[in-house]
Amino acid sequence: MAVFDITGKSTAESAQLVEDAAALSQFSYHNFSQGLWSGYYDHGFKLGLPATLIRAVVGNSDAEGIIPYLPWTPNSEAQAEQDLNNAGWQVITPEQLGYEGRTDKLGTYHGEKFGYLSAQADVVGKYNEDGQLQQIGVAFRGTGGPRETAIIDTALDVLHDLDFASFLAILGRTNQWQDYSVSAFGDLLESVASFAQKNGLEGDDVLITGHSLGGGAVNGLATHRDDFAGGFYKDANFIGFASPVESDGVLNIGSENDPVYGLDLDPSNLLSGLFPNGHFSHPDTFEHGTSGLVQFNDFYADGITPQSLFNLFSWISHDMPGYSTMIPRIVNSAFYEQTNLDSTIVVSNLSDPARDRYWVEDLNQRHQERHGSSFIIGSDKDDLIQGGSGNNYLEGLGGNDTFRIGDGYNIIAGGDGTNVLDVQRGLDDLSVAYHDGTLYTQNPYGGITIARDIDTLRSNERSFLFHRDRDYQVSEQGLDDGHGKHVDYAQSQSVSGEGDDNLLYIDNGDQWGFGGAGDDIIFASESGGTTIIGGEGNDTLYSQAGGNTFLFSENFGQDTLYGFTGDDKLVFLNTTGSNDGDPLSHLQFSDEGLDLTFGDNSVSLVGITADDFSQDQLITA
Repeated sequence: MAVFDITGKSTAESAQLVEDAAALSQFSYHNFSQGLWSGYYDHGFKLGLPATLIRAVVGNSDAEGIIPYLPWTPNSEAQAEQDLNNAGWQVITPEQLGYEGRTDKLGTYHGEKFGYLSAQADVVGKYNEDGQLQQIGVAFRGTGGPRETAIIDTALDVLHDLDFASFLAILGRTNQWQDYSVSAFGDLLESVASFAQKNGLEGDDVLITGHSLGGGAVNGLATHRDDFAGGFYKDANFIGFASPVESDGVLNIGSENDPVYGLDLDPSNLLSGLFPNGHFSHPDTFEHGTSGLVQFNDFYADGITPQSLFNLFSWISHDMPGYSTMIPRIVNSAFYEQTNLDSTIVVSNLSDPARDRYWVEDLNQRHQERHGSSFIIGSDKDDLIQGGSGNNYLEGLGGNDTFRIGDGYNIIAGGDGTNVLDVQRGLDDLSVAYHDGTLYTQNPYGGITIARDIDTLRSNERSFLFHRDRDYQVSEQGLDDGHGKHVDYAQSQSVSGEGDDNLLYIDNGDQWGFGGAGDDIIFASESGGTTIIGGEGNDTLYSQAGGNTFLFSENFGQDTLYGFTGDDKLVFLNTTGSNDGDPLSHLQFSDEGLDLTFGDNSVSLVGITADDFSQDQLITA
């Protein structure tokens, strides 16, 4: 079950809804912070801060700042609508809805009642090739407003923010977030329901989304889903970003370094937000929200100043553009299906000046409880990506990336560009193999790394006095340092099957055994210590002696293993359910032995009883 899976939806359907929600929530701001983010990416927050702030206010030829209508800036609103269209959506006008409430020239809907006049929402539709309406989206805007009325709209929105936090409880205003959306847009939401039904749509065809204050509005509407508009919204899809509140039936998405997401609404805890690692933000308490997403930006990478509601610089982790760039990379990750709601997912969002100074990694600044493997995702530029001491999924995407690994189990997708794997130890301490375009390493502690799209392996060679990095070019023939030194894989070339149905005998424990795509028969070395990878197909494996490692990944088929001993090890990486945090749930003993099942794949250990098997022999990631 992937991190953004929605009950009743497939993983692909859920991912598409989340991508759409991010696009709609981003559109709801009409690129108001376009100048800020353009300046941030070019100049950062340290020495480049003055240039970033100037860009935020006045923009440049590529981005409009806060001040509208400057002659050298583009039309941000037009660009926002173009981005919306590129995501497959079109604005639905008041005329189409038959709605007579307050709107502006952009077609944005404004709050209908006194006290909610600064509220804004957009209504959009997705059509098929024949022009038939397929889906409706409603996006509630967060705190802020159009450039022309930004100050007064923001001030009025802040009052609603205080309401959400129950800071005005002394006036008898409590849990105002539950009624915010129906109070501000009751007539509009009724019109949307009527319009949907006239076009043959049901509640399940409607996406309700929003960010920050808008995310709170999403959760508020969800509390009325059964009774409002005749129950039309009961089956709607509710997805909120960076919401300070939570309601049942809403997928809440937020990063743990966002100072607003999961806000502690008890005013008595206000002072805790002043401290670096206080408990002002509680994303781990959201039952229906992400708990381990991290936007790895300049401020998070700094790791010195507090991630706090009262530190304005930490709000870079709250702004919607950070989410709109993070979400597509997560849902399109090569490892997306291995994630879950509790996964630690760190996504690079560094500025260009900081990109070559910081390793993108899980700093866990709030000391959250971590679950399972960590997922570290790069960008389309050159990234430094580092896995922790545990199990890691590392992905580079574009650019020339450098990956650094520890002693755990790692799966690396280098992506485009020229990529480097830094193993942080000498080659004498590693067993290195290569098969079918994939590089494999195994350290002295048994930790295995599977790496694709790696061009250079960087070792750290140590002598009595010095440590020196040495780069080796990776090829099918071995490793070459460019100065005449050649290193064979796994001492002598590993034994590999070609085509289908191979019969392989491993000569010694220094070699690796790789099956082909068919039904292979592989005998481990009689001296033990062999690493065997059956690959696809229904393979038959023989241990013969102890100390062997049997590695299974992706769709490895229906395998049978004979001769498994107490010194052997089973490793399941990047296959269905291997990262669900419950390895024992995949075991089932029978009269014939032990079966381990991962989705449609399985391994049968013939003749093994519960007394013969130790949980320590099973590694999953």
